[in-house]
Amino acid sequence: MAMVKLGDKLGNILVKSGLITQEQLGKALALQQGTTKRIGELLIELGLVTELDITIALSKQLGIPYVTASSGLLAPPKDEGLENSSPRNLPASTSSCLSQGMRTR
Repeated sequence: MAMVKLGDKLGNILVKSGLITQEQLGKALALQQGTTKRIGELLIELGLVTELDITIALSKQLGIPYVTASSGLLAPPKDEGLENSSPRNLPASTSSCLSQGMRTR
């Protein structure tokens, strides 16, 4: 599988990822002419890729990690270091405002 570079075109990322062929991309690009549809939308309509395939390819294109709730990347460690963040360890002005429900600004 070829290396995907940040900023690659979506169709090229899908080809490099092995999800579509260069020929399929070429046909989709030809069908795209004269429409306002984006290539990802058209490839989904043609049944060549899924919305998830497009989402992952876009994350590669933009350099934004793709995460799901089940990947574990969104779950913070349980109670790690929270005991050190209690109001009693904050500066007096912040602690006073928090106990009175006021903002510190």
